[in-house]
Amino acid sequence: MSLDHTKITALPEGLSVGELDVRNTPLASLPEDFRCAGGLAFKFTEMTALPSSLWKVEGDKVSSYGSVDLLGSPVSDLGGLNNVNGSLRLAGTKMQDLPSDFSVSSDLDVGELKKIVIGERVSANRLNAAVTDSITFVGDVLEVGDIHLVNCGVSFPPVVRSRQSLTLVRCTVAAMPERVDCVERFDLAASYSNGFPNTIRSKQLWIADMRSTGWAEYMTVLEGDIEAEVIALRDARIAIGDRVEATRIAVFPSMRRYVEMSISDARTYLGQHAGEQPNAIDLFAKGRDVNVEYDVFGCLPGAIHNKVGKDGTLFGFGAAR
Repeated sequence: MSLDHTKITALPEGLSVGELDVRNTPLASLPEDFRCAGGLAFKFTEMTALPSSLWKVEGDKVSSYGSVDLLGSPVSDLGGLNNVNGSLRLAGTKMQDLPSDFSVSSDLDVGELKKIVIGERVSANRLNAAVTDSITFVGDVLEVGDIHLVNCGVSFPPVVRSRQSLTLVRCTVAAMPERVDCVERFDLAASYSNGFPNTIRSKQLWIADMRSTGWAEYMTVLEGDIEAEVIALRDARIAIGDRVEATRIAVFPSMRRYVEMSISDARTYLGQHAGEQPNAIDLFAKGRDVNVEYDVFGCLPGAIHNKVGKDGTLFGFGAAR
């Protein structure tokens, strides 16, 4: 049943549908006996609560029949729901907490909330949030498929395990996890935190413009028990600690190319400039060969062997600008 963008204000009692789409309507409630055997789209409605009749009950599990979209609606009560077969969008709602045992088989979106407390055993394939003032994860361990947070305030538990990636962009981290395990990538960009994980295990670790929340000072030393195949740094201001292990270090002097080096070379060259922001070419001894990865006019990345001349000029196609 598709009633989106209509002026519907009520549905008849005893109604049963396969799916319901009432997006962008003034609908504020559903009959207590309403039944839906599929997805629910309540985006930008006046709904404040969902009736328990929407869900199927199997023991302690109260499940949806499909995805539930509540984007921009003032919902604060999910009617006992604790298992979503599909995705759940809570962005822009009035939700403030999720039960300790809550699961979403696909994406969980909690963006644009003032605050949200996420229970200890909450699981999702992907957790998204943007412009959320306060996200607090309760418990000791967070296990999720993929976490992507942008412009959020966040407090993590001591341990975070991601089956894919953990991405923090322009976030303020009140409590950084002590240990982070990511199968793919741990990405920290333009974020603030008074601490850094003691232990990191990730295929890739990307760091750009990390600062202290107290003094807004740039991070100058990467240290701790860190193991990664690739560690990528946006600039040359970060020295590499003794316990850091990586197959290679990639330094991004610009967004379109990066220079790769071994970790021993990184300790030599990057350590000279910790706390500074030198010209990228000055990182390398003049006349030293470097490998530059770049893309040409937005095309797929390619690799070319370049050489820094005695005067600092980078020779080869895709030279520094």
